[in-house]
Amino acid sequence: MKPIIWLCAALLALPNAYGATKRPLKELIILAIKEGSDSVVRLPRADYLKLKFGYAIKRIGFSPEVSPDKREHVFSVIGDRSSNKFKPVALTWTVTEVDAKTDGKYGSEQEYQLSLKGKLRACMSSSGKPGQVSAKREDINDPGIREGFEAEKLFYEGSAGLAWHK
Repeated sequence: MKPIIWLCAALLALPNAYGATKRPLKELIILAIKEGSDSVVRLPRADYLKLKFGYAIKRIGFSPEVSPDKREHVFSVIGDRSSNKFKPVALTWTVTEVDAKTDGKYGSEQEYQLSLKGKLRACMSSSGKPGQVSAKREDINDPGIREGFEAEKLFYEGSAGLAWHK
């Protein structure tokens, strides 16, 4: 094995910021499709994230109790079931933070829509309390949005050692 290839392989095997080796995106997609809970894309999420209303969703989540940043993270695979078979078309990453000072009655959420290869395509944010949530589409070129997206990428790459739920 050439030294540079060995060095790259060794660096990829090192733990990242969350203390786990990198988990490939493809592995998360397969896990969500096989084990995830079912849902469908609804409005206004479909509009804000440039997704087709009614597409199927397969999702897995990571609760605040197991997440290093104490926020809930949800990994979703969006798919078309028109041919009676789930065909992945996009991904969404959602991070939710609930304000402990309000006994969980107020929260904020950032949801990123990305290609199956992991390229950011759309983003929406929402905040409020149950029944009074406001949402808006975000500019994916905004530095704060890019920073949040990169943080989520690090979270999912390091999720290999974390317990997930449906």
